Amino acid sequence: MQKSEKDAAKPVTEAVTANIGSGPFKFNHALAKPGASFAYDRNEKYVPRSEPSDGFAGGKIVKVDRVIWDLIGDQQTALAALQAGEIDFLEGPPADFYPEIESDPNLALQVLDTSRQVYYLHELFAKAV
Repeated sequence: MQKSEKDAAKPVTEAVTANIGSGPFKFNHALAKPGASFAYDRNEKYVPRSEPSDGFAGGKIVKVDRVIWDLIGDQQTALAALQAGEIDFLEGPPADFYPEIESDPNLALQVLDTSRQVYYLHELFAKAV
């Protein structure tokens, strides 16, 4: 039985402690700072599907060597980090930040998910390195 099968067979009351996955990125245990940030490195063994990327489907082409997800609990602090170039992406900024973002020539508001489905990655902010 593989690790993921063992985890799936656990009772719902027992936490899964392993970081597993297959795909364009691999979890970097050495750089993980639980509660602060998580790092993912390019999976050199990943082979993307041949069809074009379309939302969650299709081939995913990895264009960076590492992604670091920083957990920044305060939205204003996250915006300040974005403005300072400390992070590269801020998912779902509050609407009252739009004027400030739009007035900054180094920032742009973009709709990246047109599926109209709402997914949450609790206050995750990413910097590609």
